[in-house]
Amino acid sequence: MVATRRGLVCFLGFIVAFVTSGNAAEDVYTPVVVSALNAWTQAVVGADGKQHLVYELVLTNASRVPATLQRIEVVDANDPAKVLATFDGAGLIAHLHNTGNMPAEKAEIPFNETWLALLNFSVASGGAVPARLLHRITLTGTAPGHKPDEVTIKCPGSCRIRPRSRCRISMEITL
Repeated sequence: MVATRRGLVCFLGFIVAFVTSGNAAEDVYTPVVVSALNAWTQAVVGADGKQHLVYELVLTNASRVPATLQRIEVVDANDPAKVLATFDGAGLIAHLHNTGNMPAEKAEIPFNETWLALLNFSVASGGAVPARLLHRITLTGTAPGHKPDEVTIKCPGSCRIRPRSRCRISMEITL
C-alpha cells in the first residue's frame, strides 16, 4: 500500500514538473491521452450570424485510477493566451459521451476507458476564426483515500480549421 502511494505521488509529481516546465515539445506520459477525432473542422455561419465550430476530442484515461475532468479550454494555437471557449461544471458534463454515445453522468473517466468530448462553440460575427485550435485540459486523478492532485495538460495535438468559403446553415419550418 505504501509503495503504491509512493508510486502515485512520484507519477503525479513527474506530470506536474513536466507541465510547469513549459517543455511541450517532448513526449510525456499523462494520465489522460487526448486527440482530435478528426484533425480538421470548418467554421459554419449560422442563422444567428455567428461562426460555429463543431468537433470531437477523444479522451482516454490511461492511468490505473479514475480521472475527473475539471475544465477544457479551447485556445488559439497562434495566441494561447486567447481562450475561445471554456467547458466546465455541468456544461462540461453535457458535452461528454462514452464511445457507445451514452451521455456522461459525471466528469469522471474510469480507468482504461475512452470518452468523447463533443465540443461546439461560436465566434462572434465578423470575428477572426483561428487557423488552428489547441486545448488545455485540467483534471484531477487520485487513488481512493488520497488527496486529489490537479494537473493541466497542454495538448500539443491541434485541430485545424479548413480555409474554405463560409457557408450558412439555416432552417425554414412551414406548418
